[in-house]
Amino acid sequence: MKNILRTIAGVILTAIGLLAVFGFDLIRDKAAVLSPDGIIDPHSFLQFQICLSSLLIIGLFLILFNRAHRWLSSCTAWLVNMSAARFLTVFLTAGFLLRLAVQIFLPLRFWADCMGYEQLALDWLKMGGYFDGTVPTAGWPPGYPFFLSWIYRLFGHQPQIGVFANILLNLGICYLIYKIIRKVWSEKIARLTLVIMIFFPSQILFVNLLLSENLFTFLFILSLYLFIRARSISETGLPRSSWFIIFLGGICLGLATLTRALPLVFLPLLIPFWRWQSGYYRTAARNFVIALAGLAIVVTPWIIRNHYTVGVTAVSSNGGVNLYLGNNPHAGMGWIPPDSAIFVLNNPAFEAYNDSIGFALGKKYILDHPVTFLKRGVMKVAYMYAIDVDAVHYDLIQAAGENKTNGYVILAFIAQYYYIGILFMALLGAFLVFLKRSRYFNPGAYLLLAAIVYWSGVHFVFFGFGRFHFPITPVIAALAGLYIAYKSETVRQK
Repeated sequence: MKNILRTIAGVILTAIGLLAVFGFDLIRDKAAVLSPDGIIDPHSFLQFQICLSSLLIIGLFLILFNRAHRWLSSCTAWLVNMSAARFLTVFLTAGFLLRLAVQIFLPLRFWADCMGYEQLALDWLKMGGYFDGTVPTAGWPPGYPFFLSWIYRLFGHQPQIGVFANILLNLGICYLIYKIIRKVWSEKIARLTLVIMIFFPSQILFVNLLLSENLFTFLFILSLYLFIRARSISETGLPRSSWFIIFLGGICLGLATLTRALPLVFLPLLIPFWRWQSGYYRTAARNFVIALAGLAIVVTPWIIRNHYTVGVTAVSSNGGVNLYLGNNPHAGMGWIPPDSAIFVLNNPAFEAYNDSIGFALGKKYILDHPVTFLKRGVMKVAYMYAIDVDAVHYDLIQAAGENKTNGYVILAFIAQYYYIGILFMALLGAFLVFLKRSRYFNPGAYLLLAAIVYWSGVHFVFFGFGRFHFPITPVIAALAGLYIAYKSETVRQK
């Protein structure tokens, strides 16, 4: 009976996917329900088509359920039989070559935020500080513009060097999540996770965009690795090296916060982790204070600078605007341009005003429309997880003006299909973690899942784009790796 129901579900999803590919005009206008005013631009229609068509992958997986698992089991056995040194050499080299090919063969395009980071980096290089033109700014967190400005300082104005730095950062992300999963679960799951990340299309394509994603994710995943590595062993105190590792983890989380301000209040979620890991509340509290000290050393001076220079006591001055953009009568499922009748746009001297009025209006809307806020929050999170073609989408906008969209559309389909397949297996992997008496539920697993919950909660309140799930893609890959490892064991036992 279970096989019959699974096959029926697979046939239905496959049919929907095929309809989205070959008969999209029949359902195209249904996408208008996703917009509060019923208007969607052509690129959003394309995203909707690609997203809906990717259900085909899940449908085929369900139809070929047993055969797919046998194939995955064979691949897993081949990976496990490789020596650790050979495995890392082969796949990290393959990852480097794939990302280098993107840098070589795809044009470097500056679009929207890419142009913003580029200009901020050049202004930093020219003015010796964080300026928007000649006016001090706190509009965006300073981490990536500072990072990019130092690349230009060392190598000259060569944006391609920034792309090469993204390649190294992304390979670092792949290696760090491998190291994390080795400690949390097993070598087998860690290897599967790394392979999934190495061939993840959006991870590959995002190296060609001068955005903060790779730097932020590297720092955030590095902080998780350090927290997991620093095991607390007793109530009486930490091993001499562990307190310093936790302190370094706090510093890395602080640097990540200066790159994107969202993890500023992530640390409290580590208290249950340390309590579970050590068995003592006292040790958990001590670890929290040590990590908080590391974060504060990095973040506090910048907040003080912003308070006296810009008039905003925060890491950046765009928090209020972002809150308003996701919480207003026309917010829909994501983002709308700020209302020029309310905000003073394109003038960094009014950053404090924009931040203040944005927080006030966003908070008022949430309090006045709590049910709408909850419904829209679900839609924002769903939109963030549904799409994984933003790295291609930004290029599509540029390529459309050059009448060269066909190749980019194919890349978008490949990226989305891969992502949806991995996301589906990740959901099954998360289910395995929560099974009664699951051997996969441990302190490290809690921390990884807490990162997903926290990230989802932040975008529930603010707003979500497809690229905003980039920092937790390594955790999604790990959960998919867990599911594949589990099913490979089941197939071998049969």
